[in-house]
Amino acid sequence: MSTYVYAITTASHPALPRGMGGVGEPARPVRVLEAGGLAAVVSDAPEGLRPKRRDLLAHQAVLSEAGTAGCVLPMRFGSIAPDDDTVMGVLTERADHYRERLHALEGRVEYNVKASHVEDAVLHRVMAENPEIRSLAEANRHSGGGGYQDKLRLGELVAAAVQAREADDAREIVHAL
Repeated sequence: MSTYVYAITTASHPALPRGMGGVGEPARPVRVLEAGGLAAVVSDAPEGLRPKRRDLLAHQAVLSEAGTAGCVLPMRFGSIAPDDDTVMGVLTERADHYRERLHALEGRVEYNVKASHVEDAVLHRVMAENPEIRSLAEANRHSGGGGYQDKLRLGELVAAAVQAREADDAREIVHAL
């Protein structure tokens, strides 16, 4: 049977998840394989695994549990090896590399940050900052909405300005983080 790999960590990791449910329906029990001073958090891989919500959440739950008490190298969803022996062979063969990566990540955490604009606020700001957009919008209002070409031009200008604002704001967020 194929082996599903969730993460790699040290064999001395203080809280490796054992027996919790992983991917599959029914959920495959999570277990730990050790070799070369390292540990792989794995389960049996279900046949025909697809990125369904239940399995994606199960994968994330195993990673979260493994990462609560120590550093782990998370694997992408769907990381499957032919069998347990192959996983242990890779742990042994690449032990120095995995130890180096774990050492580099020790004491760090990962955050997922999602930001989005409030549509009305960003449109207001774009209008306030761009005299060309303001004057074209005003001209369209005075002429009863403007012609097709005027509306198209205004839409293109607004879309470009919003994209530029999003890019600027993204850089500011990255800088602040």
